[in-house]
Amino acid sequence: MEYVSYGWKRYKVKKGKLNLSRKAIKEINEIKGLDKLTNLKALNLSLNQIEEIKGLEMLINLKELNLSNNNITEIKGLETLKNLNKLNLDQNKISEIKGLGTLSNLKRLKIDENPIHQAIIEHLGGFNITGIAKYPQDFVQYCYSNIQQEREEKERKEREGKEIFEKIKEMMEVSTRINLDRMQNVLNMDKKTFDNKIFEWARDFNFTIDGDNLIINKDTVSDFIDALDKQFASWEKGKEKIE
Repeated sequence: MEYVSYGWKRYKVKKGKLNLSRKAIKEINEIKGLDKLTNLKALNLSLNQIEEIKGLEMLINLKELNLSNNNITEIKGLETLKNLNKLNLDQNKISEIKGLGTLSNLKRLKIDENPIHQAIIEHLGGFNITGIAKYPQDFVQYCYSNIQQEREEKERKEREGKEIFEKIKEMMEVSTRINLDRMQNVLNMDKKTFDNKIFEWARDFNFTIDGDNLIINKDTVSDFIDALDKQFASWEKGKEKIE
């Protein structure tokens, strides 16, 4: 018999279903043994105190998930649940439609009584009289399209970052005197941010600011280019932006 533990109690899986409603659960990850139930078909976590959806990644065969009446603010952590047919997120604190883009088998979605803008709900077909989405796959496609847009935007920023780095590298390789306005334009920084950054670079790499120009120290320029390359690499990974 499969079971999970929460607190001091054990809860059995019955006919592929696990009911953990009204258990005062705050963190899904605190349910011991849940990640081992890879063949679980239905999970009820309604009427708890859950704020974040996490810890469900291994339930790849799950078909029904009830997370209604919790304190969830964001739809996430469902990416691997591609067999999900029914999802209940009713009565939470969700304000955006997102995180559903991989649920290609979703046939029933309940997500009313959340602070989601009504215009978005209407755009996606609205709810029936019981609060169930009329066209759940429209919600899925909406999220999928947003994922694609985010991916394209990330790729665009990566391309721009590489172009900026190559321009700065070329400028420093061919000249020891760089016009500050031109450098600011290439980096696409606002003046205040650029001024702070240029003084930092001048200090760290022994450059000199002469009026409207930056005088490059050829002995340290390769170190500067390496540091700038690492900074752009971090930006591309989303860990850091050059500001």
